[in-house]
Amino acid sequence: MKDRYGRTINYMRISVARDCNLSCRYCMPPGEQREVSGKLLSDSEILRVAKAAAELGITRFKLTGGEPLMRPGIVRLAAAIRAFPDTEAVTVTTNGVLLAKLAKDLKKAGVDAVNVSLDTLDPSYFQWLTGHDALERVIEGIEAAQAAGLFVKLNAVQGRQADGRELICFAQRRGLIIRFIEMMPVGYGKNFVSEEKADLFSFLRQHYGKAERIDKREWTGGAAGAADALPAFRFGAGLCFGAGPAEYYRFEKLRCPVGLIRAVTHQFCSTCNRIRLTGEGRLKLCLSYQDGVDLRPDLERGVGDGELIEMMEQAIFMKPRRHCFMEPEKMTEQGAMISIGG
Repeated sequence: MKDRYGRTINYMRISVARDCNLSCRYCMPPGEQREVSGKLLSDSEILRVAKAAAELGITRFKLTGGEPLMRPGIVRLAAAIRAFPDTEAVTVTTNGVLLAKLAKDLKKAGVDAVNVSLDTLDPSYFQWLTGHDALERVIEGIEAAQAAGLFVKLNAVQGRQADGRELICFAQRRGLIIRFIEMMPVGYGKNFVSEEKADLFSFLRQHYGKAERIDKREWTGGAAGAADALPAFRFGAGLCFGAGPAEYYRFEKLRCPVGLIRAVTHQFCSTCNRIRLTGEGRLKLCLSYQDGVDLRPDLERGVGDGELIEMMEQAIFMKPRRHCFMEPEKMTEQGAMISIGG
C-alpha cells in the first residue's frame, strides 16, 4: 500500500524476542535494567498481524529481536510467514551466537538470508563491546549459514577504522556483503561514542580507491558486474541488496560490495518503505516517534481480520514524513532498541 506521501510500504520488521544473549553497549549495556512493558505476542498473534500486513502489500519480512534465535519455535514461525502466497523474502537479523545450531533448519524453513551483526574481529574488544566472549561462536555461525545455503550479510556499527578494514577483508575472503551502519540516537545509542568520527565514505575511498554507486534496480549479478566476482555475489538484487535503505558501492580495490546505512547524515526518509511490529504488539511507523497503534488489546479481544486490516491500513497511511534524529528534542521514542526491535 501507499502512505499519505505516496511511498510504497512493502517491508515489515517483526520483533519476536525481547531478550538477548549479548549485552552490547549501544543497545543494552551490561548491568542495565531490561525494559519489560508487557508480554510478547504469541506465534498466532504475530501470524495474524503478518498476514494482515501481507494483505496490505507487505512482501518482505525481517525477524528481529532482541536476539530472534532465542525465541522457541522461531523456525516454525519463519516457515509460516514464508508460506504466505506473495511473500518475496523472509530474513533474520541475528548476533550469530546461536546461528550454527539453527542455520540448516532456517534454510529448510524457507528463510532466504541472515544479517549477522558483527562490529569487530578483535576478541578483547568484542568482549568489551558485547559483554561476552563469543566471537568464535559468531564466526562459526556465519560459516554454518553459508554452508547451509543462506545468503549472509554482515552489519557493522560504524566504529574504529581498524575494525572496518579487518571486517572488509573478512567479508572478501568469505564472499559476504558488508554494510556499515551509522549509530542512531535511539535508546542507549544516544550515549555511545565511537572512537573515531571520520567520514566513513572518505575513509573507504582513501583506502580502496574510486567508488561507483551500484544501482540496485539494474544490478543482475556479480560484484557490480566485475568479471572476477566471487560466486556468493551471483544472486539477484533482491537477495544481495534487499529492500532496505543501504546504499551500495563498488570500490576499485575491492571485490565485495560495501553498503552504507546513514540514517542520520544522509536521510532516506523520502524512500522509506518499512514498518515495525514490536514484540509487545505495537505497530511502529518511525524510529523517532512513539506514535503508532497498539494492536495487542484488539488481538486479545479477537478482532476480525477485516477490522485488523483496516486499523493497520489507517495507521500506515499516517506514517510520518521523516525522522527527527538531527533534532533529538523532538523525538518521542525513549525506549531501547532491544525493546523496539533492531
